[in-house]
Formats: sequence, C-alpha cells, structure tokens
Amino acid sequence: MENKKRILWLDYVRVIAILCVLITHTTERIYTLNAMTLAQESVYSRILSVFMFTVGRLGVPLFLFLTGFLMSGGDYEYERIIKFEKRNVLGLVITTEIWIVIYNCFNAWFYQTPLNGKILMENMLFFRQTDMSHMWYMPVIIGIYLFIPLIINGLNHTDVRSMFIPLSVAFLALFVIPVVDVFLLANGKSAISSLLDLSFSGGAYGFCIILGCLIRKGVFDRIKTIALILIGAGSFCFTVFMQIYSDMHGVDYNVWYNAATLILADLSIFLLISRMKFTSGKIAANISICAFGIYLVHNPINMILLRYFEPASRVVRLGVVVLVTFLISWGIVFVGSKIKGVSRILFFIKS
Repeated sequence: MENKKRILWLDYVRVIAILCVLITHTTERIYTLNAMTLAQESVYSRILSVFMFTVGRLGVPLFLFLTGFLMSGGDYEYERIIKFEKRNVLGLVITTEIWIVIYNCFNAWFYQTPLNGKILMENMLFFRQTDMSHMWYMPVIIGIYLFIPLIINGLNHTDVRSMFIPLSVAFLALFVIPVVDVFLLANGKSAISSLLDLSFSGGAYGFCIILGCLIRKGVFDRIKTIALILIGAGSFCFTVFMQIYSDMHGVDYNVWYNAATLILADLSIFLLISRMKFTSGKIAANISICAFGIYLVHNPINMILLRYFEPASRVVRLGVVVLVTFLISWGIVFVGSKIKGVSRILFFIKS
C-alpha cells in the first residue's frame, strides 16, 4: 500500500483526526465534564478542559468527510458493489467482532469482573453497546458502508444545484436546531426538538459523508482561504463558548456531532488542509495507514496509562497520556501490519 501514489494532504487529515480522537477520550477521563463539577473548577481549568474536549470532537467528522471524499470516485457497477460489500462491509464486521471479544476480555480483567457470555453475545449481535467509549462508531460506519455505493451512484448523477434545498433543510434540522436548543435550555426554555424525520438522509453522519462527496466535486472551491480561516476559528470558539455558557447556567452539555458550529469548523479545517502543499509525508502516510488500527487499539492502552500515571498536574497528565497512548498504539499496529493476515483482519488495513 505504501508504494501506491498517495494524496499527502489526505494523510495529514487522517493523522489530525486520530490525534483528536485520542485527545477527546483522554480529556473526558481526566476532567469531569458536567455543570456541577466544572462550577467548582478554576476559570483556567474550565476553559482548558472544554477547549481540549472540543479539539477532540473534531476527529470523527474529519473521518466521515474522508470516507465520503475517498469513496466518491466513480460509479459503482454491480461487480464493484459486490466486491465492495465483501471487502469492506464483511471485512469490517469481522474486525469489529474480533475487537468486541477483545474488549470484553479486557474489561473483565481491568475491572476484575467475570466475563459475561450473554452480554458478549448481545454486543456481537449489535443488540447492546460495547462497554468501550469509541465503539459506538463501529455500527454507524458499518451501516454507512452498506449503502454508500448506492448513495455515491445517486450523487454522481445528480446536479449539485438540485441538492441545495434538501441539504439546507437537513442542515437546519440536524445541526442548527440542536445548537439553538442548548441556549434555550440554558435559559430555562423548552427545547425545539424538531419532529422532522430525516433518517432517510443518513442523519448527521450521513450528512457528513455527503459533505465529503461535495468537497471532492469542488463545491466549496470558491470559498477564499481567509474566509475559511475566519469561519473555522469563529465556529470553533463559539462551540467552546456554547458549552461553557451551558455549564454556567447549570445545564450539562458536551458537544456532539450534531452541532452546526463544530461541523463548520471541521469543514474549514478539511478544506484548508486540502489547499496546503506538502512535499513529504512518509511518517504521516504510515500513521494514516495505521489510523484505523490505532482507533481500535488506543482505548485499553489509554485506560491502563490513566490508572497508573497520575501526576499532580492534570495538564501534564493529559499531554503525556495522549502522546504515550498514541506512540504505543501506533507501534502495536505498525508491528502487526507487517504480519501477514493480521493487518487486514485485526486492524482493517487495506492492501
């Protein structure tokens, strides 16, 4: 895979995305991100914890943009769809099932509890969420993979201009209203909570996939770089402010992937990186190749490090644990990727 011609800026996007994931999982384990606890923190700790958590939240939308961007190259004919389903959907299911078993065994050891066969079976059948914070993503991406060839075919034969109205309505209902609801609840008002059913669109995650496709089509190419910088910085700062404001008013709110400002910040970052000129990127390319494996490996390592490394400074703890978690996870996946059969089955590294 390393020998194939790579698009360097995509590798850098993936590197940033996986680092963000590590940051958010570490931050939420070190800091208690609820209104009552944050009210007892210093202003510095409150801003830092929310800031780092928000940085972490940038990761998943970047991964979704990448999925839409990379998979929207050309139509999916019958043979290509069948190959895609076997190679990607079935392969991802097998990898997920293996890690569900690993996580259940790890949790039994880590928390010193018996391995529950009933819960394990429910996890493997996707009837119950696996007790590992990042595993919510796996059923989501499997569901997306099932239908993405059909979606891509539709988008490839649709005039982008005809998508303006449905995408605008979806953005308003899926992303803008949740932001408005945060401020309504913080001020003692009732949330709007739109009843419009947009599940057929794929919801917030499907919308991000579509955005990735539109990026590849060049829909956002006319936006000036300075505008992207201002939109990205402003959207990110507003996302941080929104959470602090909510907490100050006694309402728990940790930003999720349905916040309009978070998606705008992500979109700006993605587009800005796409405009950068990278002359080299061997390390970034290797991390990019290992990124999904790092995603699968990192949480148990993160949990172990946080149990045994607890310096006086939480800032030091956060920085060190993120760095060491990343290095150990990358090392494990890098070594595993060199073992025939392991890279594909265990880490879903495509060759």
